[in-house]
Amino acid sequence: MRKILICVFLGSVNFCFSQDYHAITGSNYAGALGVHNNPASIVNTPYPWDLTLFGIQAKYQTNAIAIIDYSLLSSPVNSKFLITGGDFSRFGNAQANINLLNTRISLGKKRAIAFGANMRTMSNLRTEPFNYRDTIQSAQSFFSMNTGTGPLGGQMRSSNLLEGYLTYGQTILDHPNYRLNGAFTIKLNRGLAGVQANVEDVKQQEISVNGEPEYLVSSGKIVYGYSANLDPWENNQGSNEKLKSLLNGSRYGFSLDAGLELIIKPPGVPG
Repeated sequence: MRKILICVFLGSVNFCFSQDYHAITGSNYAGALGVHNNPASIVNTPYPWDLTLFGIQAKYQTNAIAIIDYSLLSSPVNSKFLITGGDFSRFGNAQANINLLNTRISLGKKRAIAFGANMRTMSNLRTEPFNYRDTIQSAQSFFSMNTGTGPLGGQMRSSNLLEGYLTYGQTILDHPNYRLNGAFTIKLNRGLAGVQANVEDVKQQEISVNGEPEYLVSSGKIVYGYSANLDPWENNQGSNEKLKSLLNGSRYGFSLDAGLELIIKPPGVPG
C-alpha cells in the first residue's frame, strides 16, 4: 500500500522547486555589506534599501595550531586543537571588521548609494624558525632543543582604524543580453592605535653548572614602538575619556575604491 501511495504522489506532481542556497558575497542577500567586496554590487539588487544595524566578521590564520575532529554537522565544542610541533617558522594573522549602520538606498533601477561606518583591526605575528614539542615544560628544555637553531627572533604588527564611507553606483551599459554596472567609494579614515615589536638576534650559550648543562641567553634585543596617541591612555579613565584620548592624537586619511560588475541576462528573462 505504501508503494502505491508513493507512486500516486510522484505521478501527481508536475514540477517542484528545491531550496535555493546563495553565498552571502555577491548575492542579493549581501545587502549593504556587499559594497565592501565590490562597490558596483549595490546597483543590481531588487530591494529599495538595506540597513545593517550592527555586524562583525573575524578571520584568523596560523600554522602554530591545528584543529582536529571539526565538523560543520556537529557542535564545534566536540572539536580539539593541538599546538603544532616541529622545526619551522610560525606565523599568525588576525583581522576583524565591525560594521555600524551600513546603509544602501536605490535611486531608481539604475542608480544606488551606500554609506556607513566601520572599525577595522589587523594584526600579524611572525617568527624565525625554531623547534617545539608539546613535551617542553621550561625555558631550559626549550633552549636545549634549539641548540642547533639559528638566532631566534620574531616580529609583531597591529593597527586599528575607524572608517566612514560613501558609495555611488550606476548602470553604465544596459544591453538586452548584459548589463555593466560601475561604482566608486570615497573613504575617510582615522587611525585609532598602532603597535609594533621586534625580537632580534637572540642567541643562547651552553654552560655547565655543577656538572649539569645550563643555557644562557648571550645576545638579543627587543625593539618596540606604538602610536603617540596611546601615551595619554590611563586605566582609571572612563570609556568616553579613553576614546577621546585615542582620537585626539590620531590623524585622518582618505582612500578611493572602484569596481565594475557585469551581469549576463539569460535569454527570455527580462532585465
